[in-house]
Amino acid sequence: MVMKSKSYIIVYLLVLASCFYPVLDLQTSIIDGVFFRGLDVLLSPAFYFLLLAICVSTFIIIKEYNESKFVIMRFKTKEKYIEELIKIIIIVNTIIIIVTFLLIFLIIWSFCLFELRNRAYHYYGITFRTYYLFYMIKSYFLIQCISIISVLLSQLTNKIISTALYLYICMSYFSGAYTEIGVISSFNKFRISIVDYFNIYQYSSFELEILYTSIYILILVIIINILYEILKRKHIEIKL
Repeated sequence: MVMKSKSYIIVYLLVLASCFYPVLDLQTSIIDGVFFRGLDVLLSPAFYFLLLAICVSTFIIIKEYNESKFVIMRFKTKEKYIEELIKIIIIVNTIIIIVTFLLIFLIIWSFCLFELRNRAYHYYGITFRTYYLFYMIKSYFLIQCISIISVLLSQLTNKIISTALYLYICMSYFSGAYTEIGVISSFNKFRISIVDYFNIYQYSSFELEILYTSIYILILVIIINILYEILKRKHIEIKL
């Protein structure tokens, strides 16, 4: 199991950094509520550590699989090998994301004295709990898409390009890249950079934000399918 390898200790340390960052930078009150503070933490460097953990985990898994003759011998073609690699990365990412989000929530909840106060969200006429859940769900799918794209790029080209993808996302997120554009109410304000979907912008309605986020995720899925088809057409056989 990849998660038991010695090199994976880096991933565990990054997950711990993500989970315990709220302890170092938490100014929570019962009035704020756990969902308000939870969203605030997910927009902090805590999320940056999570992205780094996913990045390191992805490349450790790729390295372990590429160097394991036992694993390679199970597959006759590169296509089957890539499918299995992607499946493993999705499973491991899911474990990392769920554990991190759960621990962050429990830590904040304890600081809020186990108070589940649910404040009204700034926009849309919804609560912070609703937007908090939406943010976690969209982050999950965006992270999975990033990981799959990085896997396909590492097989089609080299690890430098896929590493650069992660570094761009991590550094852009950490630098607080944000462009003030006002209320998003039309398609000409559609956000192109994936980093924008980890930030919070005001849309004219919650339904429109869900729609634009779904469209963006669909675009990423299309890119994944294009890269996968290119990889299949190359007919690369695995060499021992």
